[in-house]
Amino acid sequence: MEYPTEPSIALNEVQLQQLFFQQIRRKAKSEKVLVKELMEILGLGKSAIYRRLSGESILSMGETFKLAEHYDCSLDQFIGKDKARVCFDFPVLNNPITDVKTFMAGIESDMGRVTQLAQVSIDFISREIPLFHYFNFPELTAFKTYIWSRTIWRLPAYQERQFSLKKIKGIKPYH
Repeated sequence: MEYPTEPSIALNEVQLQQLFFQQIRRKAKSEKVLVKELMEILGLGKSAIYRRLSGESILSMGETFKLAEHYDCSLDQFIGKDKARVCFDFPVLNNPITDVKTFMAGIESDMGRVTQLAQVSIDFISREIPLFHYFNFPELTAFKTYIWSRTIWRLPAYQERQFSLKKIKGIKPYH
């Protein structure tokens, strides 16, 4: 089952639960491991878990929240049809940036996954030039990451350091 393209399409409880389990299955190593994990998280037997996975039994609100928290799944797509609301993840709150190389590797990894998808659109809202435009100019990318390292990320190694193109690690070499 695919996610509905129109938010006005009403789904029943079983369909919503199946979509939710699709999210969880993407994060599980295998179906067998998933069943074991669900048994442990929900404190239920194997047959009760299989009934929930098949849609024969509906997850309670408490069970849904436990699973969403454990598997770090968003429930926003299943609730609320308010078109004025925008939900997004900001992983830096949980995993602060510790160096430029890791920051750049994360962007490279994300873009690598995006290029594997069909019909992708990225909406970027910023008060300044979108980050991706900097990548056309390695010197500007190096300067921006230097400034971010000092001011936003507050990396100790950059607090007393003067800017130098040679000292910014993590920026790919010139082409």
